[in-house]
Amino acid sequence: MIPQTHHGLCVADIDAARAALATIGYTSVQPNAPEPLVYADMPDDVVGQQTCPDLGSPYRTHYVENPATGHQVDLIEIAPHALAARPCDGPVSGDLTVHLPLPGVDADDAAYVLRPLFGDRACVEAGGVAWATLHLAATEWDEARAFLTDALGVALTPVGDGRWTADGIGGRIDVAVDADVPAPPPGIGKRYPGANHLRFLHRRLADVAERLPRHPQGRWLLPPQGGFAFVAGPAGMTIELFDEEICR
Repeated sequence: MIPQTHHGLCVADIDAARAALATIGYTSVQPNAPEPLVYADMPDDVVGQQTCPDLGSPYRTHYVENPATGHQVDLIEIAPHALAARPCDGPVSGDLTVHLPLPGVDADDAAYVLRPLFGDRACVEAGGVAWATLHLAATEWDEARAFLTDALGVALTPVGDGRWTADGIGGRIDVAVDADVPAPPPGIGKRYPGANHLRFLHRRLADVAERLPRHPQGRWLLPPQGGFAFVAGPAGMTIELFDEEICR
């Protein structure tokens, strides 16, 4: 079963991040990859050629999992020469606030570990299932909403003033649209600490491929292959997509 509770996080030091997360229960590592994978913008690296424009070259990546909750944190280490400063202290459009269930872990201890990695973008929960809030700039909302609902086929249900929840994506992603959330600076990609990506399940990738050209800021980071794709959109969004056929 493919977990939807998988959230990406860009960091400056992946080894330090792995060690810190292990202290609060993230002790399982990516299957068949005991050490971080390395991608670079090189002729023999197809993934690197497609993703390094947004992440810098080279970069290292590895996900860790909390076996008690099934939540995964997909760590991406940005190389020092490519690392950009965070544009602001609060969320940038496309950032997440991740709600982490950590049963049996002291909340203050967990917050101490998480703050250097997530800043204010992590909330410790006593139990339940991991979920996230996707922050979007109000100035980009019209285009972002069209991208989510048309290109990706995601239904959005209003749950409050400037708040929606994404339906049918295999888990909980809330969308928060705020006037004080800035758009990411041009060209920064996901090269700053705390930048995020998220995951939608139960997509129809053939339909997404047909509709994506209607959205000028929509593009493949990794085009569909084997029921998986990685897409970038407006408002700083980067989203893993899994086809409904492999989510059954």
